[in-house]
Amino acid sequence: MFKRYGWMLVGLLAAACSSADQAAPPPSAAEELTLEPISYVNGFFSEESGASGTWRWMGPEGVIRLRNQGSDMVLTITTTVPAELTQGSTITYTLNGTVLETIPNLVGVVAKRYDVTAALQGTGDSSELRITAGTPFVPGKLFANGADTRTLGAAISAVTWAAK
Repeated sequence: MFKRYGWMLVGLLAAACSSADQAAPPPSAAEELTLEPISYVNGFFSEESGASGTWRWMGPEGVIRLRNQGSDMVLTITTTVPAELTQGSTITYTLNGTVLETIPNLVGVVAKRYDVTAALQGTGDSSELRITAGTPFVPGKLFANGADTRTLGAAISAVTWAAK
């Protein structure tokens, strides 16, 4: 698995260590909700990019709003926890207060797919996807030459929200 995703981990970690002064602080909880299909509303840093693609680091917890469609949907999420965090991190995905899944001791990359019923979305304009990381880390303390002082939980490189 590491051989397959090793290039992505190296890119993510290199960017985490070198872009501490370029990343914006996580948005505040009071940030106004836009009704985009997918909105990163709290706990995420600005999008970063490298040879492996794009991603957003989140702190210990990140919140994403998903525009409700009134029909069954498919949610996909790709999450990375750096291999250097040898004990891994427990990642929990919660939608509107319902735990979709808890992944203990995640190290590396995982892509998950969830079927979300219209009933689980509720009657509001949007659903709240909450992602928590049980073992946050500071890259500047994890790597010998790291200057990044952010507290990070995981990198989210893809979220899709599509009709089933």
